[in-house]
Amino acid sequence: MATHPTPTTEPPTSVTELARAMQARNAPRRAEVERRVASLRRIAERLRAAGR
Repeated sequence: MATHPTPTTEPPTSVTELARAMQARNAPRRAEVERRVASLRRIAERLRAAGR
């Protein structure tokens, strides 16, 4: 009887689990993007204010 090797981590078994795993993996990147977007918005607002 052949046994199949089991992976060290269980893969997500549902779409919901997969979505949660992807969100958790992308959270640091998303936070960095949000910080940069906020910074660019502040710069744009300063430029608009200076141009008035």
